[in-house]
Amino acid sequence: MELILQYIKIYFSQKGQGISEYALLLGFVVTIVSVVLLSPFGGGKMFMSILEAFGMVIRTLTGKA
Repeated sequence: MELILQYIKIYFSQKGQGISEYALLLGFVVTIVSVVLLSPFGGGKMFMSILEAFGMVIRTLTGKA
């Protein structure tokens, strides 16, 4: 019985660690992408160009000038 409890404890601690690592990695990637895309020196202009391009496509497809 003690062996089973040790196994369960190890399993759940490893699973929790994996989820925590994934969440930290995801947060890091989102932060880096946000800084790059929204900074005026980085990709700010690129981000605005992408928005303008999508706006032109939407206006063309809907027929609105």
